[in-house]
Amino acid sequence: MSLVDFCRLIATFDVFVSTSTGPMHLAGALNIKTLSFFGASLFASSKRWATISDPEKQANFEVAQNYGQDFYQAVENKLITLCSKPSV
Repeated sequence: MSLVDFCRLIATFDVFVSTSTGPMHLAGALNIKTLSFFGASLFASSKRWATISDPEKQANFEVAQNYGQDFYQAVENKLITLCSKPSV
């Protein structure tokens, strides 16, 4: 699949779920809603590596080593919120 075809595919998504990777940034550049996971250090944080999409279209989570049920619940709640908002 070419990069252009991959971008066309991402453009059809309502939400893109990913770690901090190149495809996450492609989704952000296309202003697709993103739910993204980042490392808990400043070097790997969303403060440095978040997408360029509208902030209300981003759900960024920093994953600590000792994450637990509360973290899972926060991710699930944010995903439900993102999915319930209409894509524009």
